[in-house]
Amino acid sequence: MNPSLNAVQQNIQTLYQLLDVAGCDYAVYDTGRLVTKISNNDFIAFEDGLKPYPTPIQQMAKFALVYWPKQSKHNPYIWFLNLPIDEESLINSGARNHFVSIITEALGSTFAAEDSAQQKIPDNPYIKPPEEKKLAILNAKVKQDLGQPASPEYLKCAAYFENYQAGTQQASSWQQLSTQGMADFVTDLTLPNNQNSFDNVYFDLPLALQTELASLLEHAVISRALANRLIRSVRQQQFTLDQSLTNSLRILASHANSQNFRELLIDLLATESGKSTDVLTVLVARNWSALQQDICLVAFLEHIAVNTSPSVFNALFADLVAIPSLRKPIFQLLAEELMLPETRKALRNMVSSQQRV
Repeated sequence: MNPSLNAVQQNIQTLYQLLDVAGCDYAVYDTGRLVTKISNNDFIAFEDGLKPYPTPIQQMAKFALVYWPKQSKHNPYIWFLNLPIDEESLINSGARNHFVSIITEALGSTFAAEDSAQQKIPDNPYIKPPEEKKLAILNAKVKQDLGQPASPEYLKCAAYFENYQAGTQQASSWQQLSTQGMADFVTDLTLPNNQNSFDNVYFDLPLALQTELASLLEHAVISRALANRLIRSVRQQQFTLDQSLTNSLRILASHANSQNFRELLIDLLATESGKSTDVLTVLVARNWSALQQDICLVAFLEHIAVNTSPSVFNALFADLVAIPSLRKPIFQLLAEELMLPETRKALRNMVSSQQRV
């Protein structure tokens, strides 16, 4: 091994140090639950073992590390990383160090200067791209954050909703829109023209298109006006368990921490639809921020303890306590003797079943 390369490897302990040595700026996006940006300061604290990963899933930190040579944002590179974490969502430094060593051994410390560098990374267990919709949303968010133009398909999508609003667009023609075009459009819903045309036509769109959009909109920010209309619609439909309900819950992800949504969640739990495994899974996977309020957290935990099978309760509870913003509040509630009686019973049953295995 080259002595200078060996010295570089010994000095590099983290991904952010690796990128600094390579002369790169970078941005980090969670790709596990919702495609959202993680600040560089929070990412550094995570890598240094000072903070848990904010949104873990399946005991993994799944994120896109987007980097580019300084002063050259036109052609960023992306690593889709899946790093194991411990039960408190802190980084597994051994796995991270292993990945860093793979990069430095294969590419050296000047990898960002080579256009073909991405093709030289050896197979490893840490790089795995997310599914298509998340890739499209990530691409849209990166282009927006770096000031790059949206895809050519974006204009087709914007025109579709404008023309639909004007009554000059056939509903079925949405199938000609590309996933990337729709992702670029929903990422730009903060633009007044886009927001206006979309908000005005959403409830008239074909259910198939609403469902297609839900898998993109859950990563975007819809207007407060549309969020309130969705909440009213769910109530007017009397919480009927259908595709529209799960679509609405997913689309409302960006407003899950609002009081209106929390009130909706409490009322939903009192219905038959609130017992649906699909609905409960969406609430945990996409709307968990609503549970950061103790009233909602207690109601949800007691609800799943009584109204789900042991296997479903175990899976939902494990997912909830894996989220750092909920883990501490849950254990604090369990430490209070009179709180969460049904949850305690379900947990005792879980422990007993595990001991019998």
